[in-house]
Amino acid sequence: MANFTIGPLTICVAPAAIMKCAIGLNAWQFRRAYRGQPAVEAFCAHVCEYIMRRPDEIGLELLQADVSAQIARLQRAYTPRPPGVDEFSRLVRTILRSDAQRSAIVRSAERFTAWFEQFCASPYLRLAQRALERLALAGITLTRDGRFRNAYAALTPPRQLSTGQYVPWLAAVAVQMDTICDGPAPAIEFIETLLHEQIHAIIHERMRDNGEHYHRLPWFNELSAIALSQYAVAAAAADLRPALGFHELRGALRTSRAQQRWGDLAGVVMRETGDPLVFWRAWQAIFARGSHTRRNYAHRAVLPPILQAAGWAVSFPYHYGDQSVDCRDERVP
Repeated sequence: MANFTIGPLTICVAPAAIMKCAIGLNAWQFRRAYRGQPAVEAFCAHVCEYIMRRPDEIGLELLQADVSAQIARLQRAYTPRPPGVDEFSRLVRTILRSDAQRSAIVRSAERFTAWFEQFCASPYLRLAQRALERLALAGITLTRDGRFRNAYAALTPPRQLSTGQYVPWLAAVAVQMDTICDGPAPAIEFIETLLHEQIHAIIHERMRDNGEHYHRLPWFNELSAIALSQYAVAAAAADLRPALGFHELRGALRTSRAQQRWGDLAGVVMRETGDPLVFWRAWQAIFARGSHTRRNYAHRAVLPPILQAAGWAVSFPYHYGDQSVDCRDERVP
């Protein structure tokens, strides 16, 4: 097990931590299929919260035995049991018991540890530290202590193309290092992903709605995370040049945008506004509203005037290229 410090936060690299993230990230995808079924959603949350409380240094065999026993206890509490409870239990046990999965996790922990040792000995560590400082200077932090979420090195779940995720029950951001290490600019992509997921974590904490804000308007959440994370990385590089270089940064950020859903939208809007912090000002205005308005922030009577006051003179539907994005027409009670 190894912990790497980047400014105010810690990245954990350990086989048990990678296994815990594998379950947590798969569970988050599983849960989406059962939205609106409270018993299944609660079971997923209880299992994952228990798993995340297990020590990061625990052995994989002990983790399997511990979690399997807890799942059995939780299953007995559900009478009658919805089919989703047993389906999720089988998913978790399959992940825990897979010899191939365990071997891949152990190898990955060794690979990621070596990668972070090189990263922390390079100028990119200072770039990451300064980028986090840039977010903090703009007030983009968690509300409790003005800090950030710690992070786990994780593996990318099957059928996903992302480089990171924020899943609330991990109580940390997951940075999917297998995808990042195989990319064209791993150090920059790691920093951007770390910041991108911090943005999601910060918005989640401040909205206090168990993640419903994301489902109401995914494009706006992703646009905000892309614009603010790339702003922080680019501003940090400008602060540190010419001492540290980072000449490949602009091209790497452009490539990253091109690979992300709504990355093309982010590029258009960032050029149009010239001020990525417009999105943080908009979120601050949303956070300050009452609970009913926060729940309905995605409505076309609510979001456009907030964005316009923040500095983006926009109307909806907003067209870019041959695509468009829009607000919502229905209100939430």
